[in-house]
Amino acid sequence: MAWIAPVNEMLTDPPGRAVILPCGGCAAKGSYTYGGETYACPDCQGRGQALWRACPACGDVAFDKRGQMYVCAAGCGYRWGEDHPAWLAQHWPGEAKPNAA
Repeated sequence: MAWIAPVNEMLTDPPGRAVILPCGGCAAKGSYTYGGETYACPDCQGRGQALWRACPACGDVAFDKRGQMYVCAAGCGYRWGEDHPAWLAQHWPGEAKPNAA
């Protein structure tokens, strides 16, 4: 049996339950060099870190999208919509909230 946090106990301030990891596209450098020129990494927008959105209830990054709903695939089985406050909170601090997905 899994405990599911009520909405008022979920993290709703950025980055919420999102997981921040070193970017694999640039080896956490934020840039890459090609032909003597340096470019910002397109995977992390030059941050050197990637933000992975996660289940609002348990924080697992494995989830499936089924129509307009998401389902926690590997963790707790929680279901949420694109407008869930703890889902929308999963963005970089200081940046605007995403519309959805």
